[in-house]
Amino acid sequence: MENNYLNTITNEIYSNIIPYTVQLFKIDSTKEPVEIYPLGTGTLLHINGNHYMCTAAHVYHDEDIIKIGVSFDETFYILQGEITYLSANHSIENNNGDIAICKLSEEVANDLKEKYNFLPWKRIMLNHILEEQPRYLMKGYPASKTKKRYVQRTIETKAFHFLTCGITETKKYEKLNLYQDVNYLVDFHINKLYNFINDCKQTAPRPRGNSGMGIWYWNGSKSYLIGIMTGYNNEEAVFIGTRIDLVTELIRQRFDNSILPTEVIKPKFYK
Repeated sequence: MENNYLNTITNEIYSNIIPYTVQLFKIDSTKEPVEIYPLGTGTLLHINGNHYMCTAAHVYHDEDIIKIGVSFDETFYILQGEITYLSANHSIENNNGDIAICKLSEEVANDLKEKYNFLPWKRIMLNHILEEQPRYLMKGYPASKTKKRYVQRTIETKAFHFLTCGITETKKYEKLNLYQDVNYLVDFHINKLYNFINDCKQTAPRPRGNSGMGIWYWNGSKSYLIGIMTGYNNEEAVFIGTRIDLVTELIRQRFDNSILPTEVIKPKFYK
């Protein structure tokens, strides 16, 4: 790839994806000093005047939701608000319903705006048809890249981002018990990633912590949110995503019925 193209992609990630992506932590106030632990990644949305944080439901599984939040500027912000799930099954194996949405309180939303932005509706792309081209950008926070600095009493985080291709082969979806009107698959060979900047192959960090990051479609000039990453299959070397259509439909059904209903998702998937 040409350097100009790579520079454009890098700028797009830093300018138009990172501001809408948060790292989620769990706080443990029983420890002295208080400690926080990385849980996953969240994507921030702004729809019809409301503010939402979307992630994978298994990030919240077995966790005390009043202890989950975002940390920056030496402050931990608990994500107060109303939480809903696509399915009652919050297991990481539930790739057809592994979505959680938190409608944030205005107080929390205003706190997060000190560092982050909320994605407007015009940057959400519904009814997207996956392409087998390097058009998909992803950026998350692997837990292995989050380091505690005990002397300084700080958390050092390092995001991981990459460009990949969509997978449209029907047999691969069937093998993983997935549905193409619900899920997206994108290529992710953890041991065979190519670093175009350094012109070499490299091993990616383990996926844990990336759940909840956005899947963004790059049309050559701008990126659009098309899905939320909810899982990884090592055997098939793929990230598993849930269409953003399910997210907006869940918001419509639970929080805001003025949103237009999705055209691609079958009602049987709502539980």
